[in-house]
Amino acid sequence: SIIEERINENPANFTGAVFLTYTLNLTFFEQIILPTLERTGCQNILVIADPDGYYEAIKFGKRNVRYAGSRYVCSFLPRHGYHVAHSKLLLLVGKSQGRLLIGSGNLTMYGYSKNLEIFDYFEFSEKGAAPEDIYPFEEISLFLSQLCSQQSSSTLSEQFAYVMEEIDWLNIAPEKPSDISIWHNLEYSLWEQFNQW
Repeated sequence: SIIEERINENPANFTGAVFLTYTLNLTFFEQIILPTLERTGCQNILVIADPDGYYEAIKFGKRNVRYAGSRYVCSFLPRHGYHVAHSKLLLLVGKSQGRLLIGSGNLTMYGYSKNLEIFDYFEFSEKGAAPEDIYPFEEISLFLSQLCSQQSSSTLSEQFAYVMEEIDWLNIAPEKPSDISIWHNLEYSLWEQFNQW
C-alpha cells in the first residue's frame, strides 16, 4: 500500500522503479507488486538481486513467472570474490515526485509484509519541497548509476537510464541535511565511513 500512498495530497504518479534485494520471490512480485506499480503509471521497472537470490527465484518461479523481460527487467549483480549484493531498497521516481525506501526487507512476501523489518522512508514532491529533500534521492541515484555502470553487461545501465529518463528534479544539486547520511561501500568500507563520521 505504501507504493500507492498519496504524496502531499496528490495521487502517486511514478514512471520508474528500481528494487535492490538479496533474495526475491518473482511470483509475489508479479502478482502483488507489479500491478500496484502499474496503477501508479510506472512502466520502467528494474529489479536487481544477488546471484544466489536471482537463480533461486528463477528455479522456484519458472512455472509462474510470466512478465520478466516484457513488463520489467530482472537481473543480478555478478559476484566478485566472496561479496554478496545485500542492499535492499525501493526507489520510485516520477516527473515531479519520488519515494524511497531503504531497509532490511527482501523483495518477498515476508520481507515486504510479514517479517519485522526496518525501513527509512523518504518522499519528494516538487510542490513545497525543501532543498534538502532531494539529498537521499540524489545519493541513491548516484549509487545505482555507479553500481549499474560497473557491470560487464549493458542491460543494467540501459534499463537504469530508462528509469531515470526525464526525471529533471534529480539534476538539482541538493543541500546535505545535517540529520541524514546515506552510506554504501562501493568506494569505501562502511567501517571507514563510520570512523570518519
